[in-house]
Amino acid sequence: MNRLAELVLVLFAGVACARSPKGTVDAAVPEAALVASTPTPGGSMSHPPSFIIQFKPMSTSVLLNQTPRVQWVLHDAMLQPSELEVRDAQGNLVAGFDERATAKFDNTVRKSAFREVAAGGELPLFDLVTVQHDELWELRWGPFRYTGLRAGSYTGAVVFESRVHQYFDEAARVKRELPNTWLGTARSEAVAFRLPLR
Repeated sequence: MNRLAELVLVLFAGVACARSPKGTVDAAVPEAALVASTPTPGGSMSHPPSFIIQFKPMSTSVLLNQTPRVQWVLHDAMLQPSELEVRDAQGNLVAGFDERATAKFDNTVRKSAFREVAAGGELPLFDLVTVQHDELWELRWGPFRYTGLRAGSYTGAVVFESRVHQYFDEAARVKRELPNTWLGTARSEAVAFRLPLR
């Protein structure tokens, strides 16, 4: 076997060893913290993921920074909100309405809209709010509304896609990039809850 063939075999073996079987997870990541992460341009998927979401139906859900450095994140109800996926007891996705579709608002991204998340720190997301309408219930998550729900069992998962890393500098009238902004997608595990919440 010549040197070129040996080199090709070594490289192929290295790639095969580095590749994880589809559907496997890093054993170092707790099951309750598993998220789906989407690589961003110029980046790569990390294990454990850079950010994870903890969905807490009875309190404020949070985005956790698992990296060893400070990062900036834009999470805003009007500019870039996380979204709640709600499913009924049969597993059917409950359709939600985004109030931004009919609202008039200033969509200018300013530097003040970003939040600094310390290494190992957390960023509060939204509270899950419930409103009763006679025998039916409404769920509110940021700008999203889920109406006409009957009392009973549901599951929810929070999805947040961070894709904004620029802000408008009003003094200079130009767009600027904010260094150390986290870009990617995080998804919480599905959490069961009941209506009414208790």
